[in-house]
Formats: sequence, C-alpha cells, structure tokens
Amino acid sequence: MREPLQPAPPRQIIRKAAWLVAWDDVTQSHVYRRDLDLTIERDTIAAIGSAGTADNADAVEIEGRGFAVLPGFVDIHAHPSSEPMLKGLTDEVGSRQLYMSSLYEYLPLFDADPEGRRAATEVALCELMQSGVTTVCDLSAAREDWLDTLGASGMRVYVAPMFRSGGGSRRMATRCVTPGTNRPDGMDSTARFG
Repeated sequence: MREPLQPAPPRQIIRKAAWLVAWDDVTQSHVYRRDLDLTIERDTIAAIGSAGTADNADAVEIEGRGFAVLPGFVDIHAHPSSEPMLKGLTDEVGSRQLYMSSLYEYLPLFDADPEGRRAATEVALCELMQSGVTTVCDLSAAREDWLDTLGASGMRVYVAPMFRSGGGSRRMATRCVTPGTNRPDGMDSTARFG
C-alpha cells in the first residue's frame, strides 16, 4: 500500500471486485454489478469490465475478491476537530429524546489546544475515509492550521466555520477546499439559521 500523501500510480486495476456500484447511463441510475475489473487511470475511472493482461504491465493490481467498490460517501455534518476527543465521554451521557444517543448533544466538556484539535481532526478524517467518506462538511471552529490540515487529507472538504452570536442564531460560511491544497474552489456562501 502506498503512503497516503504519495501520488497515485498512473494505472490501477481492481481485479474481480465482488460487488461494484456503478452508474448506468441507459437507466440513469446506480446499478450493482458483480465480479468485474475496474481500471483507474490517474484519478479517473477508465474502464469497468475485464481489464485483460495486454498493455497493463505498468499497472498496480489490487485483488478485489470479497470486496465492494463504491462511490465516495458524503458526510454533510461533521465536527472533526472535537468529536474524537469526546468518544467515551459523551457516549455514556445520552439523551432520552434521542434514544440515548449523544450524537446531537451540544456538550462541550473541555476545550483542546491547537495541537489537540489538529490531532483530533486527523483521527476523524482517517475514520471517515476508512468508512468510505470522500467528501465532508467540516463544521468546526476556525483555527490557524485548519485549511492546511484538511487540504493534506486528500478529501474534498467543505469548510463551514461555526460560531455563535447573540439572539440565539447560528451562522456559518461555507468554502470548498481543493484536495491536496488549502486553496478554496470558489464555492463561497453564507447561511444564517436562527
């Protein structure tokens, strides 16, 4: 397996994926396909079907038997700079109104220093990627190294710095960060809830 921040090889072939979720142009919907090869060139799906052996000497081959290949999932509401630090603490609190889940509780038990928030963000992004999330909306409080940390992850991240203001309203400004950089993609907007 390559290091996370190394560039992808020019061609990768996932051989005999047990399941593949693919887009069908004819039906205009996702379909489930079985026991297929998937060829990826750079960052683009080049072919779905038997890749054969011709002209694939430079390809990195990945065994797909027993695995499913899915499009990336999107997490539209995450607080990666704080949630990993609360694991094991708020899990026991729960809310009767939310069937004993602490997922939606606003319960700040402590405030981490910048190094702790960066480490929490890295842990959360790794957990998200391991569960198939490739795009996330980060609703964390802004900090100095925030965009650099998110940009280094390789994920597509929509940055929505949260802050509280008087009158019981909450505001957020949204910005998309290009994977591998801290440059915004130009998708800026502001929303006000209150």
